[in-house]
Amino acid sequence: PLTDSNVVYNLEKEGLLYIGRHEDRKNPGMYIKVLADIKAKYGVELKAKVLTRSAHVKKFEADFAAIGHTNYEIKCDVVGEEKAKIIQSAKVAFMPYKNESFGIAVLEALRFMPTVVLHNYDWHYNFQDFSNYIVADSKEVADIIWSAYNTWTVDKDKVEAEFKAYQDKYESSLLDLLN
Repeated sequence: PLTDSNVVYNLEKEGLLYIGRHEDRKNPGMYIKVLADIKAKYGVELKAKVLTRSAHVKKFEADFAAIGHTNYEIKCDVVGEEKAKIIQSAKVAFMPYKNESFGIAVLEALRFMPTVVLHNYDWHYNFQDFSNYIVADSKEVADIIWSAYNTWTVDKDKVEAEFKAYQDKYESSLLDLLN
């Protein structure tokens, strides 16, 4: 399978998901800015859900402290079912990455929630056919995320069909390479 995110049913959904290291190419500063912008504009401190490596936890904690954000959960070095539960329990994902070779984290999130990327960067073209895929301008991203957070409904049957087609295309491409 393309991801290790098996479906976990009946999870309470809340929070804005970010998956990645605290490094420039992953653009964590934009994630922090969006949380601050939503709090300033809408008066709500969305729960921040961060999946990262243990070496990056303190950097995220410092960023949250800098904006006075106290509603967060940081998980590090998780895999398998624990990772799947964290991903699937989020309501919206924001992957503001500047540079990415493919974006497996985006694929893992797209299956379960609206997933927002920034139009400034062109690595995310792999996902343009998915119904939960949202490309946003950096000036409007906080508003787009807020709207998706409060109104988006995932069409599970449609998404499963999209993932099946994507998986089939992926496997066919791999077999063509072997031939």
